[in-house]
Amino acid sequence: MWADPTPSLANRINCDWPAQTLSGPLKVLSTGLARPLLIHAKNFTLFIKNTVTFSKFNFSKTNALDTWDSAYFKHCRYDALSNPYCPVFGIGDLIAAAGGDFEDLALL
Repeated sequence: MWADPTPSLANRINCDWPAQTLSGPLKVLSTGLARPLLIHAKNFTLFIKNTVTFSKFNFSKTNALDTWDSAYFKHCRYDALSNPYCPVFGIGDLIAAAGGDFEDLALL
């Protein structure tokens, strides 16, 4: 019985790439290694401004500094000790504060 000496494309893919690198959104680098596409999102930021009002007690509280300086929000980053009234949060910092690992989540 004669067999084709060159494997099909599907067989080459199955042979060349481990199964774990084929799952999830990946970018194949020139080195042949796969890297998660979301890995750069760790440095992205979210602007989350919230106000809670207790009208019965005539009291409201916000998580943002009351400022007219428009450049403040462009340059501040939330830090519980040094900058608690900045509503700009790093995605990687939020995940770490929740007890997660960004690199693990980027592979999902």
